[in-house]
Amino acid sequence: MQKLLTGDNLYTFIMTQAQNTGRNDYKSQADYPRDVLADARRLGVTVPRLEANEPAFR
Repeated sequence: MQKLLTGDNLYTFIMTQAQNTGRNDYKSQADYPRDVLADARRLGVTVPRLEANEPAFR
């Protein structure tokens, strides 16, 4: 989990962007990647790295 949260990966990038919005509670941080993933699925865009990290923000 430490590597996931601090590594150079898509999940860390998304969380950093979410933190920069000023909404720092866990629920808000989990909403952002869930929304991105839902939009990607709706549009038919493959995001395997984000999908692989889905359990972390469920």
